[in-house]
Amino acid sequence: MTIAIGGSSNSQAYDSSTGSIKTTPQSLAADVPVFPASTQLTATGFTVAVPVGGKTLHSVAYTIAATFTSVTIAYEASLDGTNFFEVDSAAQVAIGTYSMTAPSRPYHSVRGRFEAESGGTAATVSFQFRSSK
Repeated sequence: MTIAIGGSSNSQAYDSSTGSIKTTPQSLAADVPVFPASTQLTATGFTVAVPVGGKTLHSVAYTIAATFTSVTIAYEASLDGTNFFEVDSAAQVAIGTYSMTAPSRPYHSVRGRFEAESGGTAATVSFQFRSSK
């Protein structure tokens, strides 16, 4: 799997099969998605860790679908790519799209977590990450 990592003058892609990061010049704006498509979870668990290359502005949009009473979501970050900590969390009781923003820190990686579901079943949560600067 290849994960795009955005930048103001170069584009980087992390190839999980080789563990390498490739750099390619680009002319896109500095605010480039670091995860090219949504990652969907259908049960409690974590998304793939997304390397953000030391960028300092991070946000995640998450969409909740299906029937449920309450879903708890968390946004996590790591300084080393291995040990993650919670940056923000929220309990949602309505289907929709929401967002969270992480403090301005040069994280190594970020990920989403579907923490809990209560009062219903079959909720799906889709995450989309963005980092810049």
